[in-house]
Amino acid sequence: MDVRVVQEAARQGHAIKAPNYHAGRRGVSFLQILEALERCYHVAPDDRPGVAGHAAHPNGWFALANLPNRRRLRVDFDVLQDQDGTLLLVVTAYDT
Repeated sequence: MDVRVVQEAARQGHAIKAPNYHAGRRGVSFLQILEALERCYHVAPDDRPGVAGHAAHPNGWFALANLPNRRRLRVDFDVLQDQDGTLLLVVTAYDT
């Protein structure tokens, strides 16, 4: 998984919200999340342990992107494959 793969998946509409995604309440729309994935500059595995009683994401990754006003956005996502083998980015959270 690298920056180009994430950018292309986002451009092709292969990034979706996780069923429990609720981050839109914090001032960044999902459209802005998608734009950030399309312009990310860093991608790495998310090796943090689970938090608040939740298990860690075994397929978890994060991407870093710059937003206007010198803000940095971290987008957490899981990587899955659909029946056809297409990679899906399942957005789970973000942090600014």
